[in-house]
Amino acid sequence: MATAAITKNFLHTFNAVEICGASTTLDISADSIDVTTSCSTDDDAREFIQGRYQWTVSNGGPADVTDAGGVETLFTNVTGGGYVTNAWKLDDGTTTATNPDFNATASGQTGSFCTALSLTADTSAAATFSTSIQGSGALTRSES
Repeated sequence: MATAAITKNFLHTFNAVEICGASTTLDISADSIDVTTSCSTDDDAREFIQGRYQWTVSNGGPADVTDAGGVETLFTNVTGGGYVTNAWKLDDGTTTATNPDFNATASGQTGSFCTALSLTADTSAAATFSTSIQGSGALTRSES
């Protein structure tokens, strides 16, 4: 039986600044390419091959508009900051097989950039933020 990871202190850094949110998601997906032809072996089912992959990161939580929570860095990037290095881990502890580091280093047109930053204010609740980050190029996984 697999052991679920407990994530009290996940770690997401964007341009070397820790993004302090209440939740974060790393999404990795691959294109599914339909290669069905009239000569396919199964007349009732489509056939597919795996294409290229892509990745995104999203964050959200109480808004700290100073750079202590990363919102200032996200704002600067979404308004024209370019590609930056991105790192994501389930826990802020040591990188291991059960706590791998997912990383994309900024170089040319690789790394990541912020595509959306939303700030929400309500008279009866704490201000919140949410953000979407697009990965560009390879995402690596490290266990050490």
